[in-house]
Amino acid sequence: MDSGYPGAGDLLSIEVTGGPSETVITLSGELDLSSVGPLQKKVDEVVAGEPDTVVFDLSDLNFLDSTGIGLLVRTSGRIDSIKIRNPSPFVRQIIQMMGLAGALPIEP
Repeated sequence: MDSGYPGAGDLLSIEVTGGPSETVITLSGELDLSSVGPLQKKVDEVVAGEPDTVVFDLSDLNFLDSTGIGLLVRTSGRIDSIKIRNPSPFVRQIIQMMGLAGALPIEP
């Protein structure tokens, strides 16, 4: 388990749990241009392990901009299965308004 990732600052907390069948990346705070770099590094590490499914738990993510959406969409193209778990109403609305619910399936 990784509790926070150095370099993300106070804006974003990243926690990775799980194993080869399902890896969960839990994000809290704000995912934007200033915080996407450390997350990209962590996602690269996770994807290199070739998990069956990557789940992004966004229940505590309160802001998401286009750089964050871009990272999620690019990640969906690199793995067989991606899920978005428990997005806040704000984040859910962004994903749905951009027509990305097919590429980024949402779990309640």
